[in-house]
Amino acid sequence: MREPKSALKRANAIIITRADHVSQEEIRLLEAEIKGFNPDAVLLRSNFKSEFFNPTNNEQVPMEKIRGSTVVAVSGIGNPEAFESEVRELALW
Repeated sequence: MREPKSALKRANAIIITRADHVSQEEIRLLEAEIKGFNPDAVLLRSNFKSEFFNPTNNEQVPMEKIRGSTVVAVSGIGNPEAFESEVRELALW
């Protein structure tokens, strides 16, 4: 979170990202905490999906299609742990 939790009070909608990387119980607790700051905000969940980008042909390929391949993983995201975990799960790393 880049802002203090009190900033949730001014939001009309709040998106919980990477919801597929935590348990339903953790999501439930987070939603309850958010509702404590802003009970009127619309709560949405999003799932994270990585794709392989092949720069030689500008093709985007689902990670599952390159399972077992040797790859170089590059991440420019603020919290790369989820990405790294996904790569490990696919035995790409």
